[in-house]
Amino acid sequence: MTKQELSIEIERHLSGYDVWSDQYPLLSAETERDRLWEHEQAFQALVIGCAEHHPDWFRDKYTTLDLSGPDWLNVLWERRPTGSDIVELMRLESKPDLNPIFERWLSVREFLIASNIRLVFKVAHRHTERGLSLLDLAQEGQFGLVRALERFRCDKELRFSTYATHWITQYIRLAIKKQTRTVPIPTNVQDDLARTNRALARAQQQQGRPVSVTEFARLSNQSTDAAEHLMSLNAPVQSLDERLSDDSEVSALDLLDSDLARPESEHERSDNQERVQALLAHLTSREQQILAMRYGIGMGAEYGYREIADQLNLSRERVRQLEKQALGFLRAQMEKTTH
Repeated sequence: MTKQELSIEIERHLSGYDVWSDQYPLLSAETERDRLWEHEQAFQALVIGCAEHHPDWFRDKYTTLDLSGPDWLNVLWERRPTGSDIVELMRLESKPDLNPIFERWLSVREFLIASNIRLVFKVAHRHTERGLSLLDLAQEGQFGLVRALERFRCDKELRFSTYATHWITQYIRLAIKKQTRTVPIPTNVQDDLARTNRALARAQQQQGRPVSVTEFARLSNQSTDAAEHLMSLNAPVQSLDERLSDDSEVSALDLLDSDLARPESEHERSDNQERVQALLAHLTSREQQILAMRYGIGMGAEYGYREIADQLNLSRERVRQLEKQALGFLRAQMEKTTH
């Protein structure tokens, strides 16, 4: 199921919330556990079947996975494919042996998602009045619920609602961070900024007045440059079309040098872009994707390690390692071309 199709399915669930509440009453702990076991067993059977039909896909996605090993499934299960991956693999070719399992998995999956809509709304209500409507929050939370269902392991002594609440909250908070800022910044920087704002509020309350950058740096045990950078991120975004004063018709855009966009500059920029693309072509597709997301190459925004890890189904540490490896290779290539 693609993200667009999942969005349509979520809209259907949310728009008919009252109907779904009657159709899917609260589950008892025993019933929920039985359905979760059924979901996990069907999902595991699909993974095994798809690995037999499409081994090359699994080798490309999990480069260190040895499908001939005796415990390959246990190794894979920590970083298992997503539900969207399984749907796409099932669409590649006809698999009569897997179709009954696939239909059962979809049925149980939909039942568990619908039965936990109340939990999504409960978590979404805690994050209202932060820039997004309740319906938008619930929709983002539903993506977290789906992710929790895909990652949950029934052999752990943990209630699904507890596990799902974590994922729902993470997806909602990530959506708030992404969609409520005019200029997006990486998630890890937003976390640093949130901590800075709390520390700044405490410092100002203690001092009884606004504190300077130097004072704040000393109180928060960080360098003046770091404190100044984080505090600058709180500055409001101003439009270039905004007038400089109430009695002036001049805007900031009018003051920009019209000679900035010189043909030579455009040529240099185009040449640099071609050089970057030529260098990136030497990397693997995964390394290219990591660098593109990390540094905003052709993406329109930069992403943090956590966001990249979630997108590629990797750990944050693995993303850092691949980034370091790719940058080291690019430096070596650049040194070769300059000598």
